[in-house]
Amino acid sequence: MANVELANGLVRAAAQDVVIGRREGASLRALAATLWVFIPQAQVRAAEVIRQLSGSGLILTPTERDFSNPEIAPYLEKYLQGKDLSARARVQLFKLAWDMLGEQFGSRQLQYEWFYAGDPLFTRARFYHSPAVAQYKGMVERLLEGKTGK
Repeated sequence: MANVELANGLVRAAAQDVVIGRREGASLRALAATLWVFIPQAQVRAAEVIRQLSGSGLILTPTERDFSNPEIAPYLEKYLQGKDLSARARVQLFKLAWDMLGEQFGSRQLQYEWFYAGDPLFTRARFYHSPAVAQYKGMVERLLEGKTGK
């Protein structure tokens, strides 16, 4: 959830930067470079968290036919329910997670996001040479100079 809120904050900041940048004629590339680095990392991390939290639930999911079977449906409802979630709803979440992690579509999507802005190492190097990073380096240098008494 923290990464979702971080991405939300980035998008909001991006909208504000566009307005300010257009008004002042400034470059908007630093924010785009930031997103090109952050989004693929966030998506990989989200997939990792989903895998860790869901365990075998991603693989061992009953079908709608199983839920309709009067012999096993009561057991499915009893043993697959979550704390505040019905068994059916929980299974639907597992199936959605499986679509992202185990199916072809999800794998292609992850690959697409990872390489959308180009080679990830090149993207990071490009960001490292951006004006935003130079600004942050300058801030650190000023802090260090003040700390050493220069």
